[in-house]
Parts: sequence; C-alpha cells; structure tokens
Amino acid sequence: MKRITIFLNSGEHINIPADEMDCRDEVFRAWRGDDLVVYADTSAVICAYLSEKG
Repeated sequence: MKRITIFLNSGEHINIPADEMDCRDEVFRAWRGDDLVVYADTSAVICAYLSEKG
C-alpha cells in the first residue's frame, strides 16, 4: 500500500494512503484511486513523499 507524507510549514504533517500525487498551478494534489485526498497550496508544503511499504 502506498502512503503520502506531507510536511507543512506550520509544523504539522499529513500521512495518509494515496496512489499518486502531482503539483500544478501552485496546488499540490494527491489521489487514492479516483478520490482526491490532499489539496494544499504549495506555499504551505515543505516537502512531500510518496512511499510504498515493501
């Protein structure tokens, strides 16, 4: 199962299941299947990782 971990400049983080991610138009997005699970302004995101437990 893939997961996305996003570190925000507020000091918080997001760590949830997701299959894919992209960044367009200064917006960071991540999906799990057809469901949008993350929608964040790029100014709030320090870094993002998509990983798979293997």
